[in-house]
Amino acid sequence: MKTTQATRTKQNSKPVINNIIVRPIRRTTQDIQSWRNAMVAAESILPRRVLLYDLYEDLLLDGHLASIITKRTMAVNNSPLMFVSNKKSVDEITDLQNKMWFETMLTELMNAKFWGHTLLEFSYDKGGELTCELVPRKNVEQRDGLILPDQYSPLGFPYRDDKARAPWLLEYGNPKDHGLLLPAAQYVIYKRGNFGDWAQYAEIFGMPWKIAKYDSWDEKQRQDLENALDAAGSAANILIPNGTELSLEHSPGNSDGSLYEKLKDACDEALSVLVLGQTMTTKDTKGSGYAQGKIHATVEQDIHLSDRRYITRILNDMLNPLLILHGFPVADGKWVYMEEDDIDVQTKKIVIDMQVAQQVPVDDDYFYETYSIPKPANYAELKANKEASRAAALEAMKQSKNNNGNNIDNQSGNNNIDPAADKNTKTLSESQSLFKRFLSFFS
Repeated sequence: MKTTQATRTKQNSKPVINNIIVRPIRRTTQDIQSWRNAMVAAESILPRRVLLYDLYEDLLLDGHLASIITKRTMAVNNSPLMFVSNKKSVDEITDLQNKMWFETMLTELMNAKFWGHTLLEFSYDKGGELTCELVPRKNVEQRDGLILPDQYSPLGFPYRDDKARAPWLLEYGNPKDHGLLLPAAQYVIYKRGNFGDWAQYAEIFGMPWKIAKYDSWDEKQRQDLENALDAAGSAANILIPNGTELSLEHSPGNSDGSLYEKLKDACDEALSVLVLGQTMTTKDTKGSGYAQGKIHATVEQDIHLSDRRYITRILNDMLNPLLILHGFPVADGKWVYMEEDDIDVQTKKIVIDMQVAQQVPVDDDYFYETYSIPKPANYAELKANKEASRAAALEAMKQSKNNNGNNIDNQSGNNNIDPAADKNTKTLSESQSLFKRFLSFFS
């Protein structure tokens, strides 16, 4: 028996997220040693990922990394996802899919690829609508399946074998997997250090130096020069005694600072290959051709296709059983993505069906059933109004044609025929003959 929405609102739970302490992100300077310490803590006998997840949050401040992760997530969220039962969409599930939390759920399921684990908790809001939230990752001990009241708690309560919580939790991700952000960390850390050195290089060699000399025995002269240089602007000052020398030397391999740019580009390319499998869809590569660009785009599309299949497997194998427990009609259906080829075929089919319907009678029910269009309750009334409007339009066209025919009879003495008009008439006649042959095929 189908569970009504009113019945569902009575089946309220006590959300876990309301009973845990969510601590802020610990922002510290991250280096390679920090990365290694976080890995050691996550792989220890008593694994804790607090340091690792704080590191991940800091990594996502990198614009390039955040952009390519968003690109993969958008390829999933922007693709046409449908729940189909008996080749038809289900209105109740379509409404569920249009909720804000559904897109949040898809995003968090994709994040399992980057973070290594995702635990979602479902509940009903004050309006009785189903919703879901991410259980903070730092409060989850993935190996033993524990939810920690505090991220530093040595003990927690198990959730995998808790039958009371089973209808409210959806877990995905290998407990031993630390996600793609783990290998990405080294490139972001190196790039940050490189940017710091690059900024220092620009500060030293990007602005002119103010160099002044003074007599080493005259302290007042030195003080006056220092005051004058400070008042002359913010560029770097150098005060040296007469008789001494000063020179600023470029490194032989980095005379123009290009070494910093090359290291930055190398880190960005490594991140692009790690997340997207290639580089050319995120950066204009000099010397690359159309064929090479097409290969890179194909690689990215294969990754996006794999992501969509990954999402549908989770939805069909894990979300549907959960929705069934809450009374949603998903037992006889499945989630599918319409790929671009399917959309092209569907579009061409619609065009052909419409063209055929203009020439031969086609039952309206064919369109309602083929394209899963809801049939209006007042269908008969709407159909009658449409037929009346069509008849009136045909009558108006007939009247206009008769009036034009009278005008032509009155001007029959004019024998000047435009060749172009005659050619158009022949073309029209040929088209009419083609339609007659087409109609005879159906008669």
